Parts: sequence; C-alpha cells; structure tokens
Amino acid sequence: MRKSLTLIELIIAIVLVGVFVLTAFGLLTAATGFYTSSDTRTVVLNDLNYLLSHIDKNVFLSIGWVGNPAVVVDATGSPDQYQITINQFNDPDVADYNALVTLTYDFNTATNQIRFRRGAGGAWQILSRRLVQNPGQLDIDFDADTGVLIIDNLSLRLDPSSGEDSRQNPEIITRYQKFSSWMHSLN
Repeated sequence: MRKSLTLIELIIAIVLVGVFVLTAFGLLTAATGFYTSSDTRTVVLNDLNYLLSHIDKNVFLSIGWVGNPAVVVDATGSPDQYQITINQFNDPDVADYNALVTLTYDFNTATNQIRFRRGAGGAWQILSRRLVQNPGQLDIDFDADTGVLIIDNLSLRLDPSSGEDSRQNPEIITRYQKFSSWMHSLN
C-alpha cells in the first residue's frame, strides 16, 4: 500500500501555516505601531528637553541686581505670547557689568514657535515649532525675591496644527518648571 497525503491532511497543513503566518504578521504590525508611537513621542520629548536645557543654562548664567533684574518676563499684550529677556556678561571670563548682553526668548503660540536671540540686533534662532496654543494655560513668571524663573503649562505637540492623538500626534505638557539664577542679587 502506497503512503501519500490525503486532501484532508493537505488542507489541515495549509490552515496551520495560515494561522502561523497571520499570528506572526499581527505581532509584527503591533510592534511597528508601538515603535512608531514611541518614536513620535520621543521626538517631542527631545525637542522639549533641548528647549528646557537651553533656558536653564541661560537663566543660570544670568546677571541681575535690584535696579536691573537678571530675568524680565513680558506678556506682550497677549496671554499666549511671552518674551523672556535675560542679562548675561558679554564675555563670561570678564565680569564687566557695563558690558551685558541680553538674550531673548519669544514664545508665540500664533506661529507655534519658540525663538531665541542673542543681543538686541541678533538673528532669531527657532528652537521649536511645536508650541501648542492653549489659551490662558501657558504661564511664565520671574520671582525677583528668589531669583527663580517659573514656566508652567508649556505644551509641545508633534504637529501643533492638528489635534492631539497619543499615538500619532502626542502632546507633552510641563508642569511648574523652575530655573534658578546663579548671580541674581536678592537685595
């Protein structure tokens, strides 16, 4: 008697291979989706980390005293546009109080940009294009008594023009970030 595969055995083998292939494809699709959502969130977190490190470094090196504070926060006529002006020595190796340079951060939710400029006539450098317009939520203040800059509810989103989606368009919101000035006179 000859041993061969029957039609039923062949169909069962095809079904088992099909189940295995569909399971593997499902796992691959889920892993790719997880990686993509994690990757988009990482892009926003890296942008936020760079921005906060930039501000922290410059506020820490700011120079101020009673008549000329180290940091000045200006809400330029709108609750969602702020400018932070920071005074620093022009040359960090020479403590010349007559040669201060101003650094300016401009938070503008109408353009979704956070910009930085060194000196009054310096060119603007765009630090982020991910600022989210949340009316009345962003709050920036400088406490001259303690020499601390406070940024609350700073929101960045991968694509600020689209709505938040935790997988495709994540939004990161900072709560109550404090930046201390090293050389701000508290007199």
